[in-house]
Amino acid sequence: MERDQELISKIHDSIASNDLLEATGSSTSFEAAIRDIKARKPDIIVSSIELDDHFTVWHLNKELGDKNHDFILLSATDDEQKYLKSRKVEGSKFLVKPFGMQSLRGMLEDIHKDNLLLSAKIKAKKNVLFVKKDKSYNRLNLEDILYFYSEGNYVTLVTADQSYIFKYALTKLLALDKFNNFVRVHRSYAVNTDKVTKVSIGEKQLSLDKIHVPFGRTFVQNVRKIVDTGLK
Repeated sequence: MERDQELISKIHDSIASNDLLEATGSSTSFEAAIRDIKARKPDIIVSSIELDDHFTVWHLNKELGDKNHDFILLSATDDEQKYLKSRKVEGSKFLVKPFGMQSLRGMLEDIHKDNLLLSAKIKAKKNVLFVKKDKSYNRLNLEDILYFYSEGNYVTLVTADQSYIFKYALTKLLALDKFNNFVRVHRSYAVNTDKVTKVSIGEKQLSLDKIHVPFGRTFVQNVRKIVDTGLK
């Protein structure tokens, strides 16, 4: 999503120079961007933070909801507040205009490579996940995972006695079939439903034995589904 046609053309040319990347389209208005993204389902969205008619990329992200996208956010100014706010958008990177096309292409290639590598590790075996910690890969059984915690582009995987951090968007992780036993209950949390031992509506939290995880108002329906399917 970008209003500068010359910049759009340069971005298309830069993407076209890499055989692993493909530009699925471009939009110059907010409504067109929403329509095109929902129809074409791109893996990565390159968008200016400032859009049209007082819309921003924050409106775009809210309209799309929890979809399987990474963002490269383009800012007209090197503004710290915009940067900090961009960190709250899952799978996002921040780039200040004007920028060289090599910088943008490098970001696109890094995101593409990270997604391929992690997807390959995650899909290797149905009920097993290998997670890197320090210089070793640790084998985990999915049933041992209590919950995921998301912060920016990173997810923390928590078991009863360990935690592991890796670069991946929580939304994209939960979209994989092998994690269908995990339910998002908060912007930053997804829990293993088999590990939930108590739901405290008044305190707005879930208990996983001695660990407590908050749930958000917008995820109440997901919490109710956990209750309806039966607690541990």
